Amino acid sequence: AWRFKGTLAAFVPSVLLLGILSAPDAGLTDAIQPDVAQPYFLVVASLAVWIGSHRSLEAERLQTLKLNEAKFVPFAAFSSLLFLYVILTLFPNIDLATILSAYFALIGTIGVSAFLAPNLGFVAKSVGLKALADKTYRTTVPTWVAQDENGEEAELEVAPTDLMAVAAAVLVVVADWQTGHADPFLNNVIALSIACELLEAISLESYVTAVAVSV
Repeated sequence: AWRFKGTLAAFVPSVLLLGILSAPDAGLTDAIQPDVAQPYFLVVASLAVWIGSHRSLEAERLQTLKLNEAKFVPFAAFSSLLFLYVILTLFPNIDLATILSAYFALIGTIGVSAFLAPNLGFVAKSVGLKALADKTYRTTVPTWVAQDENGEEAELEVAPTDLMAVAAAVLVVVADWQTGHADPFLNNVIALSIACELLEAISLESYVTAVAVSV
């Protein structure tokens, strides 16, 4: 069967993406100057779409978003903002910053760990440490966390490299929090990892649908 995650075809664009994102922190500030900002973000966005879309080709459960459904995306966004406005109006003393920080920390950890795990597994196998990439730990998770194709409790298989990926993701999220979300490398790694995860889980069915969502 065809595979993408954990292969050289996935590892190369992932490393390339991380390398380009590290340009600002490496002192290559010209990479994000106004005259080349558009090509810079076009390249990183294209790599993220490439990785996420190829990962979706081997996803076991894929949620398809059709054109008719995409038309309601702006209304869903408006409803979310309106709900947030009502909450802030009714509860003016609510610590929204803390709630949002916790929320984005959670999804950031999930996104970054999902991005790193197959690549760490590929590296481990490539250097002769296959045991680190083997799914040696198995556990069941509640249905509200994950479900199998029958809607029952899913069995989660974890490799040591997966645990390393989670640890690295936590470090990235904590470092981003400590810098006040001001580091462009950390910000973009988290954001694009989440984007790859969403692209893997959701099929836009067609280019027209993708354009409709973008607009």
